[in-house]
Amino acid sequence: MKTFFDMHTHAFDAISVPLDNIIARYGTALQILMAKIPWIKVDDRVKATLNYMQLGTKKILVNTQATILEAAQKNGYDNCVIASLFVDFSQVNPQFHQLDFLRYFDSCLEGSQIDGCKILMFYGVNFNNKRSIDKAVNLYKSGIISGVKIYPPISVMINDCFGFEYFFYSMEKYGIPIVTHCSDGGFIKRGESRRYANKKTNPTNYEKMLYKYPKTRMILAHAGGSDKNFRQKVFEYCRQYRNVYTDISYSLTNKKDMYNIIDSAVKNNSLHKIVFGTDYYVSMFEQLSYKKTVADFKEFVGDKLFDRIVNRNPISFLEATYEK
Repeated sequence: MKTFFDMHTHAFDAISVPLDNIIARYGTALQILMAKIPWIKVDDRVKATLNYMQLGTKKILVNTQATILEAAQKNGYDNCVIASLFVDFSQVNPQFHQLDFLRYFDSCLEGSQIDGCKILMFYGVNFNNKRSIDKAVNLYKSGIISGVKIYPPISVMINDCFGFEYFFYSMEKYGIPIVTHCSDGGFIKRGESRRYANKKTNPTNYEKMLYKYPKTRMILAHAGGSDKNFRQKVFEYCRQYRNVYTDISYSLTNKKDMYNIIDSAVKNNSLHKIVFGTDYYVSMFEQLSYKKTVADFKEFVGDKLFDRIVNRNPISFLEATYEK
């Protein structure tokens, strides 16, 4: 049995995302959708927005699994593992209560998993909140979650955060995998500039903590995005720390970014540190076909490297040796 891994997806209910964030990012398509004007042509971008707004429903969960499994099987894999990452939007939207959402997600997940698919839940953590960190530890120890997700652009500046060291201490102590947003794109706080958000997501913010807690299991997602300096630091940490990896999520939609990521990995002897991720469903705003995304990537890197990134590297990350 051979398994295909997508280590970066978002099967969350989009109502948890503050509406102004969505409108700021997806603009006209969402406004057309929300206005429900029947005579407006529903193009692919509007369809994508419509599906995005339905994430978290049983129908979409089943369809998502079926889509990923079909792509996996078409490329010679028997089954798939899907990491579903959650963002703690309560940091910008007080009406969003993540624990209530977890119960909602569990009710959707019940009876909706299809044969051949396994979903790994990565819980959204506010690293500036001790209660949020402790809750994540308890969920992980109970076997409910498989890791945590942090999203610095909507949090406080890491250097001003009193809980950041406690977060790293706790994650390393219990061997909890972390996925963090690490690119020059994504959601930002209302009223804050992209430039300021990028300061919060700069990979150098993790340097002191990785040095102090070198066994931390961490994916610096998006490989720095389009920012050359971010990308350089990401691969520097991948080379320096045994359990630090990156993924190619969202970058799959940009051939130039993909080339730069693979080129940087080769130069840093870090091809074994890249795991496959798509940012599905969010990435489908750029390219609706999941199967085509996978096919284009396989054609770009070749069969051998493709297998390494979608199978062997994710297994290595999830089974990373850890001395307690």
